[in-house]
Amino acid sequence: PTPECRFFFSHPMYLDKLRAASKQTAPSAPPTPEEIEEKFYKEPPTKVVLDTMVALKIVQHCRQNLVPVSGQLLGLEIGAALHITDCFPLLRSEEGEEVLSDKYAEEMLKSLREVNVDTNTIGWYQSTFLGIHVKQFLIDVQSAYQQETPESVVITYDPLMASHGSIGLKAFRLSDEFLKLRKANTFTKEKLAEINFTFDDIFEELPIVLSKSVLAEGFMSSLGLQNHIQDQYEHFELSTHDFMQKNLEALSYCFVDLQKEQINHAAWHRNVLKQEQLQQQFIQKRKAQNATRVAAGETPLPEDIKDLEIENPTIFRKPAEPSQLESLLIGHRIHTHCDQVIQFAGKSLTKQYTVKGLGEI
Repeated sequence: PTPECRFFFSHPMYLDKLRAASKQTAPSAPPTPEEIEEKFYKEPPTKVVLDTMVALKIVQHCRQNLVPVSGQLLGLEIGAALHITDCFPLLRSEEGEEVLSDKYAEEMLKSLREVNVDTNTIGWYQSTFLGIHVKQFLIDVQSAYQQETPESVVITYDPLMASHGSIGLKAFRLSDEFLKLRKANTFTKEKLAEINFTFDDIFEELPIVLSKSVLAEGFMSSLGLQNHIQDQYEHFELSTHDFMQKNLEALSYCFVDLQKEQINHAAWHRNVLKQEQLQQQFIQKRKAQNATRVAAGETPLPEDIKDLEIENPTIFRKPAEPSQLESLLIGHRIHTHCDQVIQFAGKSLTKQYTVKGLGEI
């Protein structure tokens, strides 16, 4: 280099800038998973905006099949609202069973992308019957969806509720507390009591807002102006006997399942008490042996619990406590059936008192 270059590179101002640049470009430690999760964490949605055409697709798919069906929801999240703009059903085999085909989903998303439709997967939907969808399958699938896309939701449709004056559509997502418990697999009685976790804390129900386009609104207005449309009187039906009966039957089945879970937990308690008695007997026997060995000048045998667990694991290793997850799910189903009974019983009484008041006029 020339003398001018040597002077420039040796100048203190240049050296200070070079040191500062080296500090800025120095490789930093990779971020931890907790830091990544905190950086990219977004607040969960507070409501679901469901397009009317998507709602009709879900209703048609669920009503055309006698067996439970499901499909995929597409849309995007705007602020605190989750907008569902399209959906498509899952592939079914000839035997009627659903086939989770990645290739089929990819082809569907590719076809929808070609016609400029939102292809962001934001959840799935499932048909149900009187709330019996709250099972392990729903937990596993929804947990997988929220692990991939945290804002994902599941929409359930109950045709029987829809036939009795209710919309029948509900949106749920698993709560953050439940996901933490499921990840740690700590559904024990002590842990649930410690954090005051109940079946009401498993799901977060989101309100559904139906949205319609200007063309759909104009079409509905034109239908309202036509006089040849026949009036529907099914909402004035006074009898809800069939719906109440089915709810009570499902409620009785839930009590039977809950009784089985309580029997399993009671059997675990009996095994624990029996094991504790065997432990006390073994410890007393070991103390007597050590007293004899000490009197004879021999080395005593270990009496520590950890050493005894290694020596006799069948006696000193506590049996695993059965998970309380199934009991929580059963409790949620019981709560759902009771709410439906109260809701429709109240509507039926209101209709009957209205008819009675009209008859007295």
